[in-house]
Amino acid sequence: MRLTEYTLSGNITLRVPSAETQSLLHALAPLVLFLDERDFTAQDVALELLQQQLAQARNQSSAQALSNTASATAASATERILAQNQLQARQDEALIQSKLIADQVAFSTIRLNLYQDRQISRSEHEDIATELAAAEPSFGERILAALQAGWKGAQEVIIALSYLWPLLLIAAMISLGWRQYRSKRISANSPDISE
Repeated sequence: MRLTEYTLSGNITLRVPSAETQSLLHALAPLVLFLDERDFTAQDVALELLQQQLAQARNQSSAQALSNTASATAASATERILAQNQLQARQDEALIQSKLIADQVAFSTIRLNLYQDRQISRSEHEDIATELAAAEPSFGERILAALQAGWKGAQEVIIALSYLWPLLLIAAMISLGWRQYRSKRISANSPDISE
């Protein structure tokens, strides 16, 4: 038996149109089994938006004043370009900030932290070695399989030798010829005792 302990958790961030925030929260309420904490904060960013719009308008008027002043004064071209670049950077930053605040006004951000209490899973695992031993063939079956494999091996040897019969025939003829040659040679070299 194997015991496994685990805890489920997750974090979800939702971006919901501001007008739909309350209806989403009401729709989520029946799905919650137990609520540890609920923290709902509303931040009015209208003043920040107005501040960014005023900063953007101020930067635009400064840009016009700089371009009028830059052409009227005898400042170097490099100083004028640097001043215009700095002013453009401030305008871009103000535009980005105003877009971010407009996004905060248009959408609400809801962060959900979900978790489940610690769980324990029980599972039974059978002993694999025992299962393999039970599935293994018995001694008699193994002997029978070995005899069958040996018989098939002997048949294969006989078949292989049958492919070699012409070589065996030639070897037999050479051996027979050699014996006859030796016997004639021995009889020709040996003295005749009968005389």
